[in-house]
Amino acid sequence: MSVLLSLRKWSLFAALLAALVVVLVPSALSASAAPTPPTICQRLPTSGLLPPGATASTPFEFSNTWQWSASSAHQPFRWALVRRDGVVVAAGSSAGAGGSIFVPLNYYRWQVTNQGNVGQFWTVCWSSGP
Repeated sequence: MSVLLSLRKWSLFAALLAALVVVLVPSALSASAAPTPPTICQRLPTSGLLPPGATASTPFEFSNTWQWSASSAHQPFRWALVRRDGVVVAAGSSAGAGGSIFVPLNYYRWQVTNQGNVGQFWTVCWSSGP
C-alpha cells in the first residue's frame, strides 16, 4: 500500500512538473526571440512611369537589406545603392530582372535609371533585419 501511495505522489509531482514546463518554456523562448523589423516597400516612381533616360530614387532609409522587382516593362535599367554620405556602395545593370543586396546597416537610398525605350516602374523593399 505504501509503495502505491508513493507512486501516486511521484506521478502527481511528475504531472505538475510537466505542466510547469509547458507553461514556462514557450514564454522563455518568446522572450529571447528578437522581434523582426518590418519590411517596407515602395513603388518607384510613386506614381506614373519613369520615362526612358530618367532617374528616380527612394528616400534615405535605415536599412541593410534591399530588394527590387523586375521592371514593369521588363526592359533594361541601371540601379545603385547610395549611402547617405553620397558613396555608391553597390551598382549594377539589369536586362529587366529584379534583384537584392545585403549591406552593412546604415542609411541608404536605392536609385534607378530607366534604360528602356518605354516608361517603367519598380517595387523596392528594404528592411533593417538580420
